[in-house]
Amino acid sequence: MLSAVLALTVVSAVLIAVPGPSIVFLVGQALAVGRRPAMAGVVGNTLGIALTGVLILTAVGTIAARTSSFLIVLRWIGVVVLVGLGVVYLRAAWTLHRRPGGLEIPEVEAADSGVKSAFVSGVLVGASNPKVIVMFGTIIPGYLPAGEAPLPGLVILSLVPIVTGLVIDAAWVEAASRIRGWLTGSNGGMAWIQATGGLLLLIMAGLVAAGH
Repeated sequence: MLSAVLALTVVSAVLIAVPGPSIVFLVGQALAVGRRPAMAGVVGNTLGIALTGVLILTAVGTIAARTSSFLIVLRWIGVVVLVGLGVVYLRAAWTLHRRPGGLEIPEVEAADSGVKSAFVSGVLVGASNPKVIVMFGTIIPGYLPAGEAPLPGLVILSLVPIVTGLVIDAAWVEAASRIRGWLTGSNGGMAWIQATGGLLLLIMAGLVAAGH
């Protein structure tokens, strides 16, 4: 189980760190209304992810307990999804590189300056993030060790992306608060982030396919 946890931590870190709906939302909060509400959004986002993830893994664990080949199928679905995401991020990087202007930060209503509002918004963003379906529905099940009871094993593994996501999201908020000019002044910075993330996702797809 330890080796599975370590390998999943690497994959989770890459998938979560690449900007998606949650990162864009949290960075937008940090830049528009400040660090404190954004951190409340981080906690809410984590809760939303956990709630959706538990529902997905409960269904997966129930099916896996009845069909041994189900987890193998999910592993390869995860590989295909990771490759697709890698290509998407590489294309996004190319688009950002060619487009003039700075990073577009979503507008945040004045009411969102409250910590409570940011927390609730974070829950909704986290619960509806497509990455949650990818992570909990296809990737995590693929790291369940052979012979491990599906439901308990999946619950343990689910803690990896939840904790990893909390740390990475908080780091993004902190970084956004400190390098506001670099993020908003040019598309070059985000283009490099997207390109690096895309390449890493393709590498992760290879590792998942190899069973590491």
